[in-house]
Amino acid sequence: MTLLGRTVRPASAEPPEKAAEDVGSTEDVGSAEDFSRVVTPTGNNARKIGRASRWWLVGCVGLALAALVFAIVGLQQRSNLQAQQDQTNQLRAVSGQAVAALTTYNYQNLNQWKNAVLTNATGAFQTQFQSSLSGFEQAYVASHNRGTGTIQGIWVGPVASGKATTVVLVQITVTSLTGTHTLDPYVQVTLLKVAGRWRVDDIEATFDTSGDTSSPTSP
Repeated sequence: MTLLGRTVRPASAEPPEKAAEDVGSTEDVGSAEDFSRVVTPTGNNARKIGRASRWWLVGCVGLALAALVFAIVGLQQRSNLQAQQDQTNQLRAVSGQAVAALTTYNYQNLNQWKNAVLTNATGAFQTQFQSSLSGFEQAYVASHNRGTGTIQGIWVGPVASGKATTVVLVQITVTSLTGTHTLDPYVQVTLLKVAGRWRVDDIEATFDTSGDTSSPTSP
């Protein structure tokens, strides 16, 4: 538009080239190099981040090792407890079998009794028992002696260096030509571990005669 000999453009009109320049300008956004400088740590910042990463990694490794150690210790403790329980069960079984066999007999079959008593015996106990048996075998036969032993309880004592002690409470009912009587002795059993197995090495009984109950046999 021409006004007073001058050409005046409307305020809103701009040259197409200038408008296009303004619209497509990236001057305020920044270049790719500027962006790289912003997101990539340098200098002290890079060193701080590196140290933090190393400490984080060390911490994770330490926690993993601690968890592994605790797991191994826990397994070892459970294994020890299981082994101790297995040993106690073996001692109870061998002691109970030996005392029950020793107190259960029949004058009509003393050989079977002898074999049962010596099932889990050491060589020393076998010699001791056989020597003692020869002394009272004839008396048992002459009096028609029978015995029945019932285990009432078993206690396991100290175990060390392949040697153990147990105490067995047994009720014995003895029948003979003279009558029937009952005893409740505490029997101490000494065991030795031979070739990986517990064996009876000695047996000692303590009798409380005050609790003895006897009844004569009817004529």
